[in-house]
Amino acid sequence: MSLPHIASCRTCGSVFGEKFAYLNFGGVPDTKHRDSSPDPILQFGWHNDTLDADGKMSFPNGIIDFPTEKNPDVANGQYEINFCSIDCLRTWLNNAVDRLEAMVGKS
Repeated sequence: MSLPHIASCRTCGSVFGEKFAYLNFGGVPDTKHRDSSPDPILQFGWHNDTLDADGKMSFPNGIIDFPTEKNPDVANGQYEINFCSIDCLRTWLNNAVDRLEAMVGKS
């Protein structure tokens, strides 16, 4: 089974399909409390290519959720950055922290 689109890794540029690592963040609607602010999300995950009994792609088999607090300034919207491997996800995150450190110095 193939994904409906072909993606390329944010770190190394390689093309990948069903198996990939991701960084997912943003705000998703709070469906339990209609008038409340969205639930902020930040998670790392690995999406496998396993099919369920109905032949549909299963949910990711690895997710790390980071606790977040509700914040009225968080708007609805979700963004995901995909990577061909966990190593490329790690490299991208390390490079981001290295860039920040270069701007402000080591603390």
